[in-house]
Amino acid sequence: MTCEKQLQALAQCHKKHPRQYEVCARLRGVSVRPTTALLISIRCSQLICKPLQAVAAWCVMRQLCPNEVEAVESCAGKNKHSMPPQHMNRHCQPAADDLARCMDSLQQSKDSAVRHSS
Repeated sequence: MTCEKQLQALAQCHKKHPRQYEVCARLRGVSVRPTTALLISIRCSQLICKPLQAVAAWCVMRQLCPNEVEAVESCAGKNKHSMPPQHMNRHCQPAADDLARCMDSLQQSKDSAVRHSS
């Protein structure tokens, strides 16, 4: 299973909502003024696309650290959209820590490979 669909959906969302700051302002309860319009527009796609971003990120983590993601989902539960658990119980913290260590080790390996290729 790849994350192609999830990543395409996220890219389409960012493309579709790059500067719809009026929509975002309403969602955030902010009145749109020229001084706030730019700031809101920058964060707009992040706000609208946030659920897709979470799904895509979780999919990528599942590809990179499948055992650790499975352990987190087994402990904290899994929803139907393959998103990370919203609330992590204390007894699930060791599984979450293992996932964080897995992601960190992958990042360190990547950073090391980039340094050696330069």
